[in-house]
Amino acid sequence: MAQAKGVSELVGRERELAQIDGFVEAARDGPQRLLLEGEPGIGKTSLWRAGVELAQSRGFRILSARPAGAEAKLSFSALGDLLGDVIDDIGALAAPQRRALRVALLAEDSGGDSPGTREVAVAMLALLRRLAEAHPLLVAVDDVQWLDGPSASVIDYGLRRLGIERIALLATASPGSGFSTDGLRRAVVGPLDSRALIRVLRDALTPLPPRSLLRRVEAISGGNPFYALEIGRALERSGTSVDPSAPLPLPGDLRALIRDRLGALPAASRDALRAAAALAHPTWSQVGRAVAGGDKGLRAAWEAEIVEIDGDSIRFAHPLLASVVYADADPGERREIHRRLAEIVTDAEERARHVALAVEAPDARVAAVLEEAARRASERGAIDGAADLGEQSLRFTPEGFSEDAQRRLLSTVGYLARAGSKARARELVGAAYSTTPRGSERARITLTAARLGLWNSAVSIERLREAIEAAGGDTPLLADLHAVVSHKLLYHPDLAAAAHHAQLAVDLAEQLGDDARLAVALVEASWVALFTGKGLDQERVGRALALEAHAGKAFGTVGVARGFLAFALGATDQLDASRRAFEARVAEERNSGDTGVMWSLQELARVEIRAGNWERAQALAEESLEIGLETEEPFQVLAYRPLMRLAALRGEAETARELAAAGLRLAAQAESPGTRADLMTSLGLLELS
Repeated sequence: MAQAKGVSELVGRERELAQIDGFVEAARDGPQRLLLEGEPGIGKTSLWRAGVELAQSRGFRILSARPAGAEAKLSFSALGDLLGDVIDDIGALAAPQRRALRVALLAEDSGGDSPGTREVAVAMLALLRRLAEAHPLLVAVDDVQWLDGPSASVIDYGLRRLGIERIALLATASPGSGFSTDGLRRAVVGPLDSRALIRVLRDALTPLPPRSLLRRVEAISGGNPFYALEIGRALERSGTSVDPSAPLPLPGDLRALIRDRLGALPAASRDALRAAAALAHPTWSQVGRAVAGGDKGLRAAWEAEIVEIDGDSIRFAHPLLASVVYADADPGERREIHRRLAEIVTDAEERARHVALAVEAPDARVAAVLEEAARRASERGAIDGAADLGEQSLRFTPEGFSEDAQRRLLSTVGYLARAGSKARARELVGAAYSTTPRGSERARITLTAARLGLWNSAVSIERLREAIEAAGGDTPLLADLHAVVSHKLLYHPDLAAAAHHAQLAVDLAEQLGDDARLAVALVEASWVALFTGKGLDQERVGRALALEAHAGKAFGTVGVARGFLAFALGATDQLDASRRAFEARVAEERNSGDTGVMWSLQELARVEIRAGNWERAQALAEESLEIGLETEEPFQVLAYRPLMRLAALRGEAETARELAAAGLRLAAQAESPGTRADLMTSLGLLELS
């Protein structure tokens, strides 16, 4: 088996190497974060490798990953690369943390109870700290813009929470990647100067092109060594006898250059490279199975420095090569390679993607495969992957499959909302609502949108009432609609109407004998009682909890009874019990990857304020706000309530007023009068003080 070629001597990078040297030395004493940023081909990866080698020589333990574009949609893909050499160390973690990482890495079956991204993140942080006890630790990620969402969240979570640990991050990114974390230093990797660029070309090309052509290469490449080498190699293949008046390709026209370079390869190489480009984690064995003559083709590609081979793994010398190789295949060729790969790969999510790309939409069979892959991704806490797969399942659903289409629409909207992509969820719901005639189908769309908070309260109430009229004799649907409209009316507020709908929901659920729906209806009746000053009916809530426990949750992964109980216990000054209930709910939401955890976190923060645990309350409220900011969810405003109250209690008047102003703006945007009232109350407390 061919092995990876060594990194060439770095030329013209003395300044960057000195900066990396200082970074590595500083990381021996505490956390450091350095991002090497520059355009594709500028030399970031070579500098990154030099940093890894330097850290290794100074006793660092290395966790490295080099994600690629094809992996960006595969949940926890990069995390698996990072932890590939420390699997045994995971076994030393506490049981919940050990299980969270093993399930995320597909090393252990979830058993239907998958950890959420944040639970995996907590486990990852514990592992990093453990590894750093004996030796300083370097987390090295090349091309962070290709990190899959769950892995990026896990890494960012850990880095933001480091204190004095000797844990460093060395990463590379293309401009505009948006990657950021606390304490991050950016080092821009710019173009090589003329002398250094010519040295690079001289080391790689035989014979060296004439000076006149070298100057043109330098000018057109903009000092980018990858672009320059591609142009130089094209010149080399032509014998450097290029008409001086003939235009050379511009740096942006790399596809033409790469086509020329690939053109010298045998057909088996091009076929093998297409398969490698289509795989998330290309391996020699997979390509060999998918393509006749794949071994020979890959060897020729390696000798031409198109790919690097490390054991069984294949990596393109630059992502642009993979992109052009894939893009240059005609649609029929791409479908055929995906068809073959779908028969080879074992990961359910990746297989579903290959199945989808092997055919043209619509296709009922493919839609079903994607729907199932989305469900599985959701179960293991990879909610972002579930949302993407769900959208694909909608695209492949044929016209006329109305029942399947609606089921997939509603589940996909749920995935998107839970993942924090509420804008996209609103877009899908809005399109479906506007094109669906009045009736039970439209009523179900209304139910989902209202339950997930995709419309404001006034719109939700109006449309829920319309849906109740249109639901006809669909008793299960009516029970759900009455329960949801009851809850919306609590905050409108119209407590008499809320009580009426809650009782109807209870009656219908009793009539159906549907325990899951009855649990929800009993909770809504309990909310009404609490809001109307009747207190907490322990017997009714206990019944709802019992029904929910054995019958399942009518509205998805998070139990509504537990949420109500946690709130009600706090409202009736049973703070210890409220804390325990909220902590259980937070764990449940984290396991499911539900960004709705921000509500539970800020409510738990409010409990801790009343209990006098201000430091913990601050941390909980900040985490809630962080989730809201990440998801651009207007209801991040909820986190401003405990944050502003804490500032007021501490006498931090300026901070409190700034938080109140920001919170009031968001409360108006979210149309949340209750939140506005809470913030005004805290402002009143501040002024009184």
